[in-house]
Amino acid sequence: SFFRCCCLQLSLKMGQGFGRPAVRAARAGVTRFRSGEGSFKKPNLRLMNQNDKPSVIRNEEVWKKTLDKQSYFVLRREGTEMPGTHPYIYTEDKGTYCCKGCGSPLYPSDAKYVDGSGWPTFQDALPGAVLAKDVGGGAFEVVCAACHGHLGHVFPAPENPTGIRH
Repeated sequence: SFFRCCCLQLSLKMGQGFGRPAVRAARAGVTRFRSGEGSFKKPNLRLMNQNDKPSVIRNEEVWKKTLDKQSYFVLRREGTEMPGTHPYIYTEDKGTYCCKGCGSPLYPSDAKYVDGSGWPTFQDALPGAVLAKDVGGGAFEVVCAACHGHLGHVFPAPENPTGIRH
């Protein structure tokens, strides 16, 4: 079954500013890197480049018809939900968080944690599932690798094995 919100849906199957050291590590292909806060595992996050094209392509009219108004605002217009309003902040259900726009698997439920930010937070994504888009000033947007839908931003998190949080 699926539970949906603005940019994520949780697929239940019964039975994760992105710091410059992490960017350099991702470019270099290393599995561990060091920053001022310590040593971290390389995150499953790759910097987006001009050759990255979405594999799921829909025109804006189709996106508007398939997504509710708030989801369209967040996923396609890079909007932000009000903090504390997201239904997945405190959920502990096991499964895989998927993109609400295209259904692609993004995050394992065991990578989710509560950090007090007011939004669902993940330590890491599934390999190849998300891309980091440099938006300038040391800030990075996270997008679905398949449809390039906006998922949020990446921030430093020295308490996590990857050194970042999505």
